Amino acid sequence: MRNYQDLVRRVDALCDTIGARLQGHLACRKGCDACCLHLSLFQVEAAVVAKAIKALPAFQRLKLRERAKNALHDGPCPLLEDHVCLIYQVRPMICRTHGLPILTRIDGDAQVDFCPENCQELTSLSGDMIIDLDRLNTALATINALYLRESDEVDPSRRQFMSEIILDVTE
Repeated sequence: MRNYQDLVRRVDALCDTIGARLQGHLACRKGCDACCLHLSLFQVEAAVVAKAIKALPAFQRLKLRERAKNALHDGPCPLLEDHVCLIYQVRPMICRTHGLPILTRIDGDAQVDFCPENCQELTSLSGDMIIDLDRLNTALATINALYLRESDEVDPSRRQFMSEIILDVTE
């Protein structure tokens, strides 16, 4: 887990730096949850999420279990309660970067994307204000593989939807 925690610290520092540089151009705030979708996670992140869910008060776990039972794979994240993430402090990597400018490659073409509510008045972004999502995902996949070497899980490509994690933990 140390590798994962180190990656979280580095990504949080990067996001903080980008957020500071884009101050006044980001609409993201507590309660803004349009990008909080039902995700699937690598096992290393699923373990972190499961631990956080186990630590929630019993009444919250019961409500969460009911939401998870009805969660759609293309719907909102079941961890949202009153437009706030119940495990925000340990949210997955993708949630940490949501809304900020990200670089992806689709069929070899580089594309920059960000929340349409953000950066509306900007005409350009410098490279140090953009998160390379492919590079981040490669690092996360590598850390997941290292984590799996030390666990009982044998399938490195296995991912779990948030609802599956919730249902497993709240049985």
